Amino acid sequence: MEITWLSHSSFRLRSGSTTLIADPFPDSLGVSMPAGLREAQVVTVSNTHPNHSASNLLNGDPVLLNGPGEYEVANLYIKGVRTPLAQPPSEEEEGSPWNTIFTVEIEGMVVCHLGDLGGPLLSRQIEELSSPQILLVPVGGHCTLTSAEAADIVNVISPRIVIPMHYQTPGVEAELDGLAPFLKELGVKAQEPQSRLTVTKANLPDELQVVVLHAAAVSSP
Repeated sequence: MEITWLSHSSFRLRSGSTTLIADPFPDSLGVSMPAGLREAQVVTVSNTHPNHSASNLLNGDPVLLNGPGEYEVANLYIKGVRTPLAQPPSEEEEGSPWNTIFTVEIEGMVVCHLGDLGGPLLSRQIEELSSPQILLVPVGGHCTLTSAEAADIVNVISPRIVIPMHYQTPGVEAELDGLAPFLKELGVKAQEPQSRLTVTKANLPDELQVVVLHAAAVSSP
């Protein structure tokens, strides 16, 4: 499986001829999804905020999953678990107050995308996540988990690989903290970002590993 971080909360998971994109974002975020990475068979949307739900920009007429439930699509088994949205829309704003955490079974591994989770998970919710080996966790605070809360979630779920997302990076026009506070909370030193992660069930690390990815997004026109 190949994992590419597009930017913000958006990832591209690819296995063979199957591609899933999570939380696609619009150009108004300040960066754009690369044209060559917009093709997908499946798209998951954790919440209705425009920075997480720009599925109209994707190619390939993907199946859209945007709520809780269990799904089998394109040879993937996907589960959606509902949680409250970290920052619900106000009365003046449109949108749902709910966040959906998605887990994806792929090549014998479970990848979990926490979306805009805003606090601790209930024991029941943790059980529903099916012990993911790979966790995509928001760490930038303000409108989602603080760095300390994100570290606590990592310790509770105990994945093999953690990939941080939803933190401040060049060009992104959103109020977020950087990555450093989260790494400090976990006691991990800063590392050189990778362009993508290729992982198999056989090469999963025995102990927790934090993988920092370089955002593939380009500057918005």
